Amino acid sequence: RSERQLKLHEILNSMNEGDREILAMRHFEHLSNSEVAAILEVTEATAGMRHMRALRRLQAQLRQHSTLFADDFGLRPEARQQTNAGED
Repeated sequence: RSERQLKLHEILNSMNEGDREILAMRHFEHLSNSEVAAILEVTEATAGMRHMRALRRLQAQLRQHSTLFADDFGLRPEARQQTNAGED
């Protein structure tokens, strides 16, 4: 495994069980929001909100390791320059 994969695995394991569960259902099991809601026995709105909150917490953790995940958030200066070059 690459250093990046190991760090992502570490971050996911450090998250609370509810966040890991909803992220796994949506992104690894590819379940829809309505399927997740049925499994968790919550409304679709609640499932969607939990998913968005879990994603925000994951993103915050990934940003703390910006050297490994910079491309995912457009944090590398050269990536921004290339993107902005096409806007002229």
